Amino acid sequence: MSRTALRQVVPVVQTTVFDAYIVGLAPSGRRGITSLLNRSASILKHGADAADYPWEQLNYAAVAKVRAALLDDGYAVSSVNMALSALRGVAQTAFNLNYMDAETLARIRSVKRVSGDVQRKGRALGRQEIRVLIQAAKQHPQSVRRCRDVAIVLMLCGTGLRAGELVKLERRDYD
Repeated sequence: MSRTALRQVVPVVQTTVFDAYIVGLAPSGRRGITSLLNRSASILKHGADAADYPWEQLNYAAVAKVRAALLDDGYAVSSVNMALSALRGVAQTAFNLNYMDAETLARIRSVKRVSGDVQRKGRALGRQEIRVLIQAAKQHPQSVRRCRDVAIVLMLCGTGLRAGELVKLERRDYD
């Protein structure tokens, strides 16, 4: 089969840098990364979000600006570093799609990670702390919310689930 015939058979897939990057991530990480990229896009262009920002125009100065703005806004070191990692990933995707040159990619990669305290680890709550949480949950004026909040506290404490794991539960996850 000739090259001309092959081109006619295989259409060129058009995709944005953002879409190509996001679909390459694990489904569990897409929401958090999208949130960080939305914040990054809004720092770089007022009112922009990750889906419509022109990531192929990303450069060293833009990444450094996002880093500084996130730190100024009080983001945790781990969140800033996650945003930097996402921006590097977006830049790599733009490079892979031939939207960015190697020199620009190398400069973006050279933006330093933030050093500092590592994300705090969770800890087990004491019985008294659990009692206080349950009592606080029982204070809501709406009975439906009281029941819901108590169930949430008991589920978290009884199973050891993290809050992020709890919110992803669906009816089919229960016996």
